Amino acid sequence: MPASRNDAERPSWARTLRSLRIDAGMTQPQAAEAATRLHSSGEPITQQVISRVERGGQLPDQVIVRTLCLVYEAAPETLASIEQAVTEAKQRRTDRRLVIQRGNTLHSQQRWRRIEGTAQTVDAVQTGMVLGLLQTPAYAALAMQVPESHPAVADRRERLRSMLADTDRHYRLVQTEGSLRVQLGSSALMVEQLEALRSITEVPHVDLRILPMSRPVSEPLTAGGFHIYDDVVVLGLEVGAADIDDPEDVDYFRRLFTQYHEPALRGREAANLLDGMASQYRSM
Repeated sequence: MPASRNDAERPSWARTLRSLRIDAGMTQPQAAEAATRLHSSGEPITQQVISRVERGGQLPDQVIVRTLCLVYEAAPETLASIEQAVTEAKQRRTDRRLVIQRGNTLHSQQRWRRIEGTAQTVDAVQTGMVLGLLQTPAYAALAMQVPESHPAVADRRERLRSMLADTDRHYRLVQTEGSLRVQLGSSALMVEQLEALRSITEVPHVDLRILPMSRPVSEPLTAGGFHIYDDVVVLGLEVGAADIDDPEDVDYFRRLFTQYHEPALRGREAANLLDGMASQYRSM
């Protein structure tokens, strides 16, 4: 659901939570800070989450509803009313379709870049290969089965340059160790790719993490990976790309992203793991 232009267009639970916050004399950042303190053992309830919930763009789970009602000191009957409204909204969303946008590789990449260009945050996980945004030209050419001179390879490098130059957009990228153990092409190509990834770990506004094989996750990624651009999930498929914008589905992918992001290594630890793998490829 797109952001509502006026209060009447918001779902009842979104209107109620927004009214409770305003009546409590709190801004969204203040509410987020208070909610995160109450919910310190779980995923932070950020200002972005509260904004999406109040717009009706995200169906809140039980934890979010109850935590916010505690922060706003809502009456028990108000909490029960919100929970009922959310439950009914979830029940209505029983017929969702996955729409695949077909097209050639360059067309798909340019479309992704347009979506990425308007997003404030970009979260991505990849378990099958190197994230397209981070691929070297040699790796990208093999991954897409095109010459290095192909426009799709150049477009991929342009996306990387844009990411490195754009300090206002927040990137959280998770690459699994297993995906980097798949030798695409030669060992020299993999060394070059690993060194490129290592350099990204030093970029302040890019949170690149490597999930080692020694750290377990509780749920597999059957599609290999996904990107979250604010409120839209993009799944890369062999035949094209699939967009998902249903709030409940997007919320599911956010929780899935957290499962891979939180245990992954970052900074010096990630760099050390990448250095170790590069040394192994050099010895081949």
